[in-house]
Amino acid sequence: EDIAQAEATLRQAQAKLEQVKAPATPDQIAQAEAAVREAQAKYDALAAGPTEQDVAAAQAAVNQAQANLDKVRAGPTEQDIAAAQAAVDQATASRTQVASTAANTKEQARLAVVQASNALQNAQDVYGKIKYDNSQVDPEDLNDDDRNRESKALRDVQDAEARVEQAVLDYEAAKQSEIAQLASADARVREGQAALDKLRAGPTAEDIAAAQAGVDQAQAKLDALNAGPRSEDLAAAQAGVDQAKSALADLRSGGTPAAVTAAQADVDKAQAALDKVKAGPTVEEHRVAEEEVKQARASLDKARAGATPDEIREAEAGVAAAQAALDKAKAGATGTDVAILEQQIALSELAVERAEAQVGDGRLVSPLSGTLLAIDLDPGENVNGQQAVATVADVDDLRVTADIDEIDVGRVRAGQAVTVTLDAYPGVKMPGTIESIDPGATQKQGSTVYRATISFSAVEEVIPREGMAANVDITAQRKDGVLLLPNRAFETVGTRQYVTLAVQGNPKVEVETGLTNSTDTEVISGVEEGQVVLIK
Repeated sequence: EDIAQAEATLRQAQAKLEQVKAPATPDQIAQAEAAVREAQAKYDALAAGPTEQDVAAAQAAVNQAQANLDKVRAGPTEQDIAAAQAAVDQATASRTQVASTAANTKEQARLAVVQASNALQNAQDVYGKIKYDNSQVDPEDLNDDDRNRESKALRDVQDAEARVEQAVLDYEAAKQSEIAQLASADARVREGQAALDKLRAGPTAEDIAAAQAGVDQAQAKLDALNAGPRSEDLAAAQAGVDQAKSALADLRSGGTPAAVTAAQADVDKAQAALDKVKAGPTVEEHRVAEEEVKQARASLDKARAGATPDEIREAEAGVAAAQAALDKAKAGATGTDVAILEQQIALSELAVERAEAQVGDGRLVSPLSGTLLAIDLDPGENVNGQQAVATVADVDDLRVTADIDEIDVGRVRAGQAVTVTLDAYPGVKMPGTIESIDPGATQKQGSTVYRATISFSAVEEVIPREGMAANVDITAQRKDGVLLLPNRAFETVGTRQYVTLAVQGNPKVEVETGLTNSTDTEVISGVEEGQVVLIK
């Protein structure tokens, strides 16, 4: 077969070689001449330029594109909106019909499951009674009718189980079908509503640009027709004519040298393959085949030798166990077996109840709505009712907690204005208000502080996050248009305060002061604006 296949390949290559060497047939020359005429016709049509019909068609396309642009710019008509609204209404009504039909189909499938389950229960009850009655009779005294009744009842149970399985599958299919149908109907409603909304919103800049692009494209085609053929198009058409003429010349003169060379190479390749097949396998191929024969013979000898004693004993033990299981199945369940199974069922039901209770106990519910920031619990870890397991916060309504020193707390009260800055956004000030101050003190780094809760309004460029560091300036008291001096300008003598004027003799002047902070103090009387004082 290998030699015959190689010889056939050689004959095909030789036939192809002879065909290439032989002159072309009249049909081949006729086809080539037709290709030359077609290429020449394309060139002539291109060189002659567009016809009046071509220009008219291009002008019509421009007019149509311009009409479309004008329609887009004018926006939808009342009829367009009414048609779109009708499509939405139809899709909504179709969705309602689909929902009703699918729900009815699903309910019918559910009822079929209930009916099949009831039929299965009835069949199981009948089978259980017959099996129990037969178990009360000695197997040797049991007649064929009773055995047949038990077998039939068992088959009825199996048939009922199959019907339940099919009903469940039908019910699941009905549910999935309902989901798919509703999803498809909802999609149609959304598509219709989107189209209606788009019409009502009017044309977008993109719509106008697309319509304008259509006009530009149609106008460009018209301009190209009016301008006549391009030199590169004529060159390409002339190249097509030249190529068709060259092919015709090749056919008339017989096979080209390149085609003859390629066909001769195929013949040489086929001849070499035939020579290799006739020469037979090499020494290495003989060696590999002999090694495969040795392995096959070893496997055959092992199979003929038969199993070992250990393998036979293992197989006999398996047969004995299988026979024991078969004998027990034929004898039916004993009262002890039933009691054990009933006990196992009871234990399983208790296990289910415990598992359901554990599932309920394992569900963690946050007392407030918010974002989960951290989980302080590892998988498998036991927790008690007092242990914090997670951190939840309303990140859309954050507060600042600030520690007010006991020296300043007397001047701070709820409702005062606050300026809040975040270290993450330096220099960006946000207005706020003191909401509350803890009545109890807190010791912090050896100082007594009182914790205040501050609400604030974030500006547009700020995104507050839980845990950020904040600085708070509290306006305890405010006055406008007052005279200020740096604190270093004052000298306290007893309960009186003085400043030193920068004039001859540097006299000290007693002054009355008002509000003060860490850098400046208000001057009520004693000096006037414009006077120069000395600073320590």
